[in-house]
Amino acid sequence: MKKLIKDDDDEIDPLNVPEDKIDPKELTDFTEDTFADEDELDKGEYYLNNKRLPRVDTQFNWSPEMLKEIAKSKDDIRYFSEKYFFITTLDEGKKRIKLFPYQKRILKALERNRFNIICASRQTGKTTLMTIFALWSTCFEKDKRVIIVANKEKTAIMILRRIQLAYQQLPNWFKPGIKQWGTTEIIFANDSSISISTTTGSAARGESVNILIIDEMAHIQQHLVDEFWASVVPVISSSKKTKIFAVSTPNGTGNMFYDIYSGAGQGGLFSWHKEQIDWWEYPGHDKKWARDQLALLGGDQQLFDQEFGNKFIETGETAVDKDVIENLKKSCCDPIFTFENDHYKIWKEPNPSHIYAIGVDVGEGVGEAASTAQVLDLTDLTNIEQVASYHDNLIDPSRFAYVLNRIANHWGCPPLLIERNNCGGELIAVLRDTHHYLNIVSYNRSSGMDTQESKDIRLGIVSHTNSKYNAVMNMRYWLNTLNAVRIHDLGTVHEIETFIRYPNGTWKKKGGKHVYDDRVCGLMWALFMLQEVIVERYFEICQYDNLGKPLIIKPYTVNAPEFFKLDKYYQSGIGGGPLPAFMDSRVDLDEGIQDLIHQGWQVYK
Repeated sequence: MKKLIKDDDDEIDPLNVPEDKIDPKELTDFTEDTFADEDELDKGEYYLNNKRLPRVDTQFNWSPEMLKEIAKSKDDIRYFSEKYFFITTLDEGKKRIKLFPYQKRILKALERNRFNIICASRQTGKTTLMTIFALWSTCFEKDKRVIIVANKEKTAIMILRRIQLAYQQLPNWFKPGIKQWGTTEIIFANDSSISISTTTGSAARGESVNILIIDEMAHIQQHLVDEFWASVVPVISSSKKTKIFAVSTPNGTGNMFYDIYSGAGQGGLFSWHKEQIDWWEYPGHDKKWARDQLALLGGDQQLFDQEFGNKFIETGETAVDKDVIENLKKSCCDPIFTFENDHYKIWKEPNPSHIYAIGVDVGEGVGEAASTAQVLDLTDLTNIEQVASYHDNLIDPSRFAYVLNRIANHWGCPPLLIERNNCGGELIAVLRDTHHYLNIVSYNRSSGMDTQESKDIRLGIVSHTNSKYNAVMNMRYWLNTLNAVRIHDLGTVHEIETFIRYPNGTWKKKGGKHVYDDRVCGLMWALFMLQEVIVERYFEICQYDNLGKPLIIKPYTVNAPEFFKLDKYYQSGIGGGPLPAFMDSRVDLDEGIQDLIHQGWQVYK
């Protein structure tokens, strides 16, 4: 424990120094270097061989100036922050923080109110506020237990790491010694501690909690929040001083963060104080910055409003605006050709001079999710057109690989972007090894780069949280923002109508029987061909639009007919015109056969 060593060897706790022990005449103005020579630790006085971590039994000779600084910092979190709290920036390195007006406002609210809920724009320094509050609360008080909860464990670990770095920047004489210094918990000599926790039901059950800090509360899965809340509320309600600091960007309306924030100030079990941090409060966030962020989000104004505008977007919103969906319906029409028992529909004939891409989603063939392929004409990126579509929920992956190979040859062997989840990997293997189709796109999980730049050499794309989110945002840009896509298949439009955002931020079909999103996924992957890291590999980008998206593209090479002969009629080597459709057993076979004979067909024997 730190001691104040006087000439008469009396020992005084620096956090509780009687005023009569300090002579005002001895006080001088404090500067950064005032105690530089008195801040060195001898070997054996520091923890884990780190000279910035004093041990529990390390002793200092505190001067009256030091005691004054400790007392002022204990009484005023804002004084503590601007005098002793350092941050590290990319441009300026380590520097003492200068609080912005909104940061002073929030810190003042945290001091005065027990239950604080803050709705904050991204990139406004929320983590810095949590770091300051946690460190200040434990440095100057005994037996304070701070628990930090985040939507991801690695995020909570990162926050604790920033607290540890900030602690090390404090003068050694200023801070309590270290009892424990770990990746998930630190314990000081004054028996105060800061630890991280997961959002499981047993996370804080039975433990004393003085301060609970919840980061990105709206982005924690609702069932985890419910379980966690049930475990900590009894602990919190048993104390009259426990504080809660919950901060998050919005994430729709169907979550506890929205419920608490919207009801703050209206009474209830806890009397919540709410604050809002807007993007323009952060210095340098001007209109140009907002335009740049909007461009990075693909021009999606609604997404910008949620991430930066503190707007709670209604849960259940569709990926595409309703008026856009109504316009899409106007371009729906009957196909000019159908094949494969009407599963394969064509609205435009293939054109050798046009640019095509195909997005593929693979089902199991058991009557539920369907195998789909969406063929898009990307020749004019201001007028992208769905020219063909395949949909069948009973075809098995191996048979689908055969059909997909024929479809791709029908359109000049364009790039195929195939979702490889579940049966997708099987289809890709058959398509590559049996049918020797070469133009299969590879988009790996971590970076999206091609196989030469990544250890992930698998073909196709794995649909996980990040890749699907990026694909949906990309689809929203082309359909919703630019209104640049024409859909001819009414079934695809109907699936777009029921493709919605869920409370946890994911996108998928609405619940209920006979509701699917397979056509949407095929469309989503076809448009993902225009994502920067993919489109640059397959096409030359001649011009970008004002948001950095491709506006004019052309193939790097023109395939000679002897290599990729356009199979205009989907014949797959059979001459004489389009393949006949299989006849249903309910058709009058005698009449049907006679009609075919009159058309020149012969009965197979």
